[in-house]
Amino acid sequence: MRSCIICGRKLKLFREEKINHSNLDAYSYSSRKIPEYMHYALYECENCHVLYSDCTVEKQEIFRNYKEADYDSGDEADNASRTYYKYLCKYLPNYQANRALDIGTGNGGYLEILMRKGIDVVGIEPSDAPIRQAAPAIRDKIINDVFKKGMFEAESFDIISLFQTIEHIPDTENTLKEIFSLCNYSEPTLFKDEIRVA
Repeated sequence: MRSCIICGRKLKLFREEKINHSNLDAYSYSSRKIPEYMHYALYECENCHVLYSDCTVEKQEIFRNYKEADYDSGDEADNASRTYYKYLCKYLPNYQANRALDIGTGNGGYLEILMRKGIDVVGIEPSDAPIRQAAPAIRDKIINDVFKKGMFEAESFDIISLFQTIEHIPDTENTLKEIFSLCNYSEPTLFKDEIRVA
């Protein structure tokens, strides 16, 4: 197990792996589901206490499981989308955005809200089922895939979001660097003290 990507310190075992494959079903990789209380081995940074999973499953198997997952949380996702937009307006009240990317967009509820505000939107969602449940006006705006490097060559976005998604990404560090490279800004604004370039 590597060192902590936040502070570089040593990781220690937090919980042993607990997986029962017979309990996995079509909803195991879906969002907002009843938990099975299963997990891969978990490690904790002894300095900053961030938890990491020691995932022993190949990326392609994970992505296949997400693609085939069922989906039954449209109402919850729509409520969450309204909450996300409320907080976007609270923290960036006068921000003018032309283009937005939502990674792990589910049924595209958040994209739909942004589109009604005149923003050009793109979503990425690895699971087939939530895209089928997306509103017709938003469905064509969703790419049925996982986010990866090179997906948006020479493109940029004013808003990039990944709600309840980052914990599902196997290569968090490089993924965040790629996301940051797609951010369109001339200079950091409200969050200038929080922005760090690795």
